[in-house]
Amino acid sequence: LFYVTIVYAVVYLLIFHVFKTAPLQEEKYEMEMAAAEALKANQAADIVVDFDENTVTPTTDAVELADGQKFFESQCAVCHRKDGGGLAGPNLTDKYWKHGGSMSDIFKTIKHGVPNTAMISWENMLNPVKMRNVASYVMTLQGTNPPGGLPPDGQLFEPENE
Repeated sequence: LFYVTIVYAVVYLLIFHVFKTAPLQEEKYEMEMAAAEALKANQAADIVVDFDENTVTPTTDAVELADGQKFFESQCAVCHRKDGGGLAGPNLTDKYWKHGGSMSDIFKTIKHGVPNTAMISWENMLNPVKMRNVASYVMTLQGTNPPGGLPPDGQLFEPENE
């Protein structure tokens, strides 16, 4: 067994360091990261966005809403609770909103965040479709009024006939 490890060490040294016929772990990692970055750039280029923060409309597609729900539960629930009832962040299930309760307002809040609060801007981390999915999911929470939710905070928002 001792001699086998010596032979293995010599073969390893020759393959990876002398002849450089195979990449080292760090080189392999860098190659994988570059490939993933290129794939991400290609996918981002393929996304067709035909709306902006002023023309966005809620999605009703079940897959897109599930995508928004998954993101909300993993990232937003820390401050808004999984059911949207509010913890450090406001209650998202009632009709009272600090920054507007329309789809456009919610999208803008997700995109730009709220200065001097824990609500960060997601503009650099999410593409517009993902932000629309999250905003649409937040819209589905309105009226659910979960037990233990925070009291109303902000101004009453009554949606216009859409």
